Amino acid sequence: MIFNLISRYKPFIFSLSFLLLSSCDSELFIPSAQQNFTQTWQNLLNKYLNSETSIRETYWYDQINNHINQKINIKNWYGTVTEVGDSFSGKYITVEYAGIRYYIYPKGEQINYLKFEPGMKLLFSGILNKNYTWDTVDKPGLYVYNTKIQNIAHSIVYFSITDSEMEELLLLLEEEAEADGAINQALDELNEAFEEAMDEVEQELDNMLDEIEKELDNTIDEWNY
Repeated sequence: MIFNLISRYKPFIFSLSFLLLSSCDSELFIPSAQQNFTQTWQNLLNKYLNSETSIRETYWYDQINNHINQKINIKNWYGTVTEVGDSFSGKYITVEYAGIRYYIYPKGEQINYLKFEPGMKLLFSGILNKNYTWDTVDKPGLYVYNTKIQNIAHSIVYFSITDSEMEELLLLLEEEAEADGAINQALDELNEAFEEAMDEVEQELDNMLDEIEKELDNTIDEWNY
């Protein structure tokens, strides 16, 4: 009896199951790290957009900027393909999830870009490497040093970095870290020089004010006589 009922309504049950899975959509494939990253960005963005003073606006802008410009390792983050392009930086795949674009640049040669088209759902791994210069904190586009791309079922690997390519990527990261360190050091030195210069200016102003005050005192004394 039960078997007959199941057989009779099997098409309906199948359709219902499909709809339920579809309603979950991509949420089934999104790692908690990506959800947390996205939610934090959305929360900071709301505070920035709803700032009632310029001081708060600047503060929350800096918080968002720092958040999206983190250089962090990611694994199996989710995105829907919006573009497969070619630029001065090389061939890339743009995916999007929840308002954030990710510019995926595979750091290796064993990949066929003809397999990708808009609308595909992918999982990608690698290293987030800051917001692109032409993108903004409210519409970010994050550069990804990509090490792996696969479908959401984990059954097809479109790209996977080799050991030698990974070594090259690690060297690149070391060079960038050294460059960032050099830039930070230069900025620190410039800031110190600026502060020293300001100290000298303030001292000169103090001396000038002292001289003016002495001259005024002498003039007042002369008037009193």
